[in-house]
Parts: sequence; structure tokens; C-alpha cells
Amino acid sequence: MIFKKKDKRQRIPLSKYTLGGIVSSIIAIIALLIFVAAVVISILNKGNAGIIVGIMGTLTFIISVIGFVVGIKSFNDDMKFLKYSWIGSVANLAISFGIFMLYLIYR
Repeated sequence: MIFKKKDKRQRIPLSKYTLGGIVSSIIAIIALLIFVAAVVISILNKGNAGIIVGIMGTLTFIISVIGFVVGIKSFNDDMKFLKYSWIGSVANLAISFGIFMLYLIYR
């Protein structure tokens, strides 16, 4: 039995995840935490939280849009895993879409 060594030039060096994808995923977690904190504050004040919850909702929307843009830009990195790029982009898009729908419903 003769085993041939693989030529190193034939392998695709997928060794890292994209930095933008990781940053986008972290931004999605931060946006989700801010949104959950806004909901908790609103529940504790029985719906009369006022401007604090509004500012937190707006901040969540802005942060998630920024995270979405970072996630989309991270798809340009060649030869890297795109797992976190997908996770961050989809999560930020879902959060921003949810906040936008809440704005349209309660307007």
C-alpha cells in the first residue's frame, strides 16, 4: 500500500472565520441584550417607561443596522469560513426588522 501525500497547493486554506462576521455576531448579541433590557424596564414600570425605552429601541435599531452592514461587508473575505458572517447578518436583520415592525404597529 502506497499512500500519496497531498500536495499543499491543492488545499484551500480555510483556517479562520471572518473578523467582520465575528464582530457582526457580537453586535447582534449586544442589540438583543439592549432590547431585552428595554422590555424588562417597560414591564417593571407597567408600560409607563417613557423616553428611556424609546431611546433604547432606537439604539437597538441603529446598532443592528450597523451590525448588518458589517456582516454584509465581511462576505468579501475570500478563503475564510463565513459561518459567523451568516449568523451575524441574519440576526441583525431580524432584530432591525422586528424593531421596525414594532414601530409601525404602535405608531
